[in-house]
Amino acid sequence: GLSGNNMFTYTSPSFSGATITMAYLNASDAVTDVSYSDFAIAYSPEMVDGLTVGYGQGDTEETTGTEIEHTAMYVKYTYGSVTVGYQENEADGAAASDDIDFEAFGISYAVSDNISIAYNQSESKVASDAVAQEASGISASYTAGGMTISGKMVNGDNMAYSTAVTADKSMWELAASF
Repeated sequence: GLSGNNMFTYTSPSFSGATITMAYLNASDAVTDVSYSDFAIAYSPEMVDGLTVGYGQGDTEETTGTEIEHTAMYVKYTYGSVTVGYQENEADGAAASDDIDFEAFGISYAVSDNISIAYNQSESKVASDAVAQEASGISASYTAGGMTISGKMVNGDNMAYSTAVTADKSMWELAASF
C-alpha cells in the first residue's frame, strides 16, 4: 500500500492464532487526494501446526477519481523442511487497465540447516489485455557462518502483457554476502 505522514497502522497481538492488521492514510493537498486504507487477518490455527491462512482488502486513491480496490488471500503450510504457499490477488478500478488478477504458487525445501532450494510460478492478467503475463523461477542458497552464496534463474513470458518476441525475458543471478 501507500505510506506517508500521519499514517495510522495497528497490528493486534495474536489471539488464538489470529492477528489483525489495519492501516489508514488520508493526506490531501491542492494537487492530489491521496488516501489508503486496509484491513487484513492472518490465522495460524493452534490445532494445525505449520498452517497459516490470510485475507486482506484495501482501497487506494492516489489522485481524485482513481480509487482501486485490492483483495488478497493466501495459504501457507510448513511441514518439516518443506513449505508450500499459494496466493491470489485482485485489483478492481474504474479503468479496465486497473483490473488485475494475480495467482502464484511456491514451494521451498530446506535440504539442511545450510542449504535451501525453492521453485515459484505466477500468472498475472489485466482485464484490458488478452495476454497473461507468466513467470517461473528456481533459487538456491548456501549459508555457512556469516557467509551466504545464492543463485536464481527466472523466466518471464509475455512481460508487460505483450506477445512480442522481445516480451519473453530470462535472467539469472549469483550473489555472495558476508
